[in-house]
Amino acid sequence: MKQNHRLRELRQVFFNGLVFRNPALVAALGLYPIAACSSLKIAVAISLILVVQSLLAGTVMCAVGGFLPSWLRPGAALAASALCWVPAGLLAESYLPGALLVTGALGGLLLCNSMVLSRLNDYAPTHIFSAVAADALGCTLGYSLLLCGLSALREYLRIGQVWGSYAWASSGALGPAPGLPFFGLILLAFCAAAVQAVNARRAKHAGKRRVTRL
Repeated sequence: MKQNHRLRELRQVFFNGLVFRNPALVAALGLYPIAACSSLKIAVAISLILVVQSLLAGTVMCAVGGFLPSWLRPGAALAASALCWVPAGLLAESYLPGALLVTGALGGLLLCNSMVLSRLNDYAPTHIFSAVAADALGCTLGYSLLLCGLSALREYLRIGQVWGSYAWASSGALGPAPGLPFFGLILLAFCAAAVQAVNARRAKHAGKRRVTRL
């Protein structure tokens, strides 16, 4: 019974990060890659780095973060993020040759991605490893699915194909506009509105269930 309850809690943590409390959609964290990336190849490379980096850094902060004073945790979170970016980047390079080259500044900025740092500083030091892993996987996979989905759509609208080129094309189905940052932010806003509507509906149903039980 206790184990089943624990599994339900971990499942809830995972799906909260994946959808219902997705950091990009709910807290507007890690917006720059979503705004700037309009290539699925680059998005996949960024996603692979992000997932591995977050899991490794989350493990580090889960192990040592609780022993650090609150004023030192932000710096420690940044150091852990930077340290774990190296093996994550090498792993991405081994599976996707040229990944570090094509991600460019977007890949490097994962060192200080606000989504990663917020979870490392606020969540990892105060929770057990299984919860930290579930949170890291949920948040990063949710972010990655969003990034890859929007990037694929923007690439198709921009050049009329997906997974076809690393380059920013000058013409396509809608011309260069889908490659501009504001276009990515507009799409993100629609996705965020949809998730907020789902959350509002879930809260309404939860309130009705509580009233029924009373």
